[in-house]
Amino acid sequence: MTTTVFAISTTGLPNFHRSAADPGQPRIIAVAAHLFSPKWVEQGAFHGITRAEDGVSSAEARAVHGITERERELYGIEIRMLMSYLMRFIRHSKEVACFNIGFVKFMIDIELHRLDADARDWNRGGMQRTCLLEEAGRRYNAGRVMTIQAAHDAAVGIEYHQPERAKHVYDARAAARMIMEMRRV
Repeated sequence: MTTTVFAISTTGLPNFHRSAADPGQPRIIAVAAHLFSPKWVEQGAFHGITRAEDGVSSAEARAVHGITERERELYGIEIRMLMSYLMRFIRHSKEVACFNIGFVKFMIDIELHRLDADARDWNRGGMQRTCLLEEAGRRYNAGRVMTIQAAHDAAVGIEYHQPERAKHVYDARAAARMIMEMRRV
């Protein structure tokens, strides 16, 4: 099965009690993704950060992802481009996998709504959505959700320490290692 494994960083935490259309919802500011063939050969990968005009990170979010507004000014691209790349990978996939699929799904819904973009690829039936924290919890932690580090350590057998910077890039790589190992078992 073709699989997209990805991670995002955001300007803050969404309010799940409000609609994805609420203008007060946070923004995606970074995406890292890998596209794998059914035999787990990487067929594509990308990562990028968005321009600073696309929303300012809260202090709490900045402490988590480590992306500065200055970096976004210098190196950021339009959110439409990042989302276009991600949706292209997803269009070719039978499965999407990431840590905390509920959070990620809502954030993607927010961005697709803001972009007035076609969400059919993202919302199509038959696509498997895998939350690696939940799957690892079922396999290695008596059904309880695990942290990213604990899930990676249990699945792969190697300690994973999230970096202070470019967290989305390393989280996507850690997620890819995890799912390949869990599918191999």
